[in-house]
Amino acid sequence: MLTTPLGEIIVLLDDKKTEYTAVCHATDHRCDRLDGRFYICTEHNNDGKPHTITCFISEHTPNEKDGPEDGENLLLMSFFSGSTKLSVGAEADHGSKYDYDAIHLKNGVQFKIYPQTKTKLFVFGIAWLENCNDENEIQTWFGADPTLMYTPKSKQNIDKYIEKYKVCGDYIFKDEREFLNVLYSNQGRVEMIVWFEYCKTAEQRDSLGGGGWIDRQNPEYMWAETPIYETGFENKTLSEVLDYINHIRSEYPQRKMYPAFYLFDEK
Repeated sequence: MLTTPLGEIIVLLDDKKTEYTAVCHATDHRCDRLDGRFYICTEHNNDGKPHTITCFISEHTPNEKDGPEDGENLLLMSFFSGSTKLSVGAEADHGSKYDYDAIHLKNGVQFKIYPQTKTKLFVFGIAWLENCNDENEIQTWFGADPTLMYTPKSKQNIDKYIEKYKVCGDYIFKDEREFLNVLYSNQGRVEMIVWFEYCKTAEQRDSLGGGGWIDRQNPEYMWAETPIYETGFENKTLSEVLDYINHIRSEYPQRKMYPAFYLFDEK
């Protein structure tokens, strides 16, 4: 169980208390003053019946400052006790983007699962600040937003895209900008980029590469692995990664250069 300054965090499946693992998540520049930042990921396989998954603070004494602080794709409740602020967040909206709903509770938040819900992973974000003031209290809002954390649900979203769109054994994509948008919007990061040249298989010896992958849709062509690579992208922004890709392509304007991505392992 996760114990916070405002009380113990309880997770219920319907009305039954369930065991969970609270994973400590690193802070970033948006929430670097936090005293605690965690996520709880619960998995639910649809059985064709409606269910609820609830995350709440046990024995919390209501405060007049308690209340919702929703954002884009974020349903969030914040709670106060003295100088401490704690927020509990869930990925949701008030429209039809998701196949489930979420609601505010007086001491937490709740997912509402329907018979047609296909989503399996439900993530709660929890963050607190023990010395909050008007200037820094927004940090729990960023810190408890599950969409700003790298969670099993994030990894699932990234893995689904990779499985569907990679063109070969390496992480090469016809539209690397779309892949990078998916990666970074799910809090993933690139660690290394290795370059491949797309060329005719029979003309590989005239390319920059040696060995590689045959294009399964057009076997006359291949991605030939070149000796060009760069590491150290894990602390770079999406814009900086794209700038690097554009720079390498500008160095070889007559060649069809494709980046292969090696992803940063959060562990």
